[in-house]
Amino acid sequence: MEPNYPNYTADELLRALSSINRDKFPQRVVLLQQELTKRGITYEEQQLPSGERQMVNVSYQHDSVDKPVNDEDEPIEKSQGNSVSGLAVIVGVAYLIVLDRNSFSMSQQMFDASFPVIFLLTIPLFYVCWRQWKKAQLHQSSWFWGEIKTSDKFTTNAIFLSLAGAVMLLQLGVLAFHHSTSKPAVQMAEVVDVYNQPAKRKLMFTRSSGLCGYRLEAKLRGYGRYQWCDQPSSLLAKIEVGDPIELQGKVSAAGFYVDKFQLKPSHSVN
Repeated sequence: MEPNYPNYTADELLRALSSINRDKFPQRVVLLQQELTKRGITYEEQQLPSGERQMVNVSYQHDSVDKPVNDEDEPIEKSQGNSVSGLAVIVGVAYLIVLDRNSFSMSQQMFDASFPVIFLLTIPLFYVCWRQWKKAQLHQSSWFWGEIKTSDKFTTNAIFLSLAGAVMLLQLGVLAFHHSTSKPAVQMAEVVDVYNQPAKRKLMFTRSSGLCGYRLEAKLRGYGRYQWCDQPSSLLAKIEVGDPIELQGKVSAAGFYVDKFQLKPSHSVN
């Protein structure tokens, strides 16, 4: 019966390698050496006067080398890596939703410049991911980057994380720039949508989804669209698409933030 070396502890593997008859069982010697290498265990062999071998200068790369290594543990580790990856995606998406405020729209000039800025931000972020991946492989980390063994999987995850990070950095930079340079201003816009009914379905982020009920939407040339949900039904009944609307807020080269709107002729102030 062949021994099951993956279930051996590190000490048992070393003892077996030092005492095995190498002339009689050369294949077992190879299996023992492969198992020790797989666990990251390095050693030196010393020949004793009696002819026996002794393992010296043994180095354990993992803290858990004394535990049997079973193939059944791999799905658990992979599921943990997938959980971390999924959590990172959820946090990133939620962060983007929080930053995407309906009362703020990016200017057309800033929007046109955002694509090359995102590309330039993606390059250093991808390099950071590459450094973390190489470091995790070197130290045999069991965290997110350590679970990615192939270059194609790394490239897929790194590109996604780099793009998400670049978009978040761009939004933070735009909001910070707008906050530091904005000035009070009044802009005239046009009503482009009036929905005087409740929402058809409930969503967690109705204000960001565009599916909220009793909404009023206006378009400002050079800045984009603005939307207000849960407006009085009596007010929406008096508004038609194409009506002018006055937007009062703060403007900068980054965009326009609306504090309140005034319909023309005056129906209501929000």
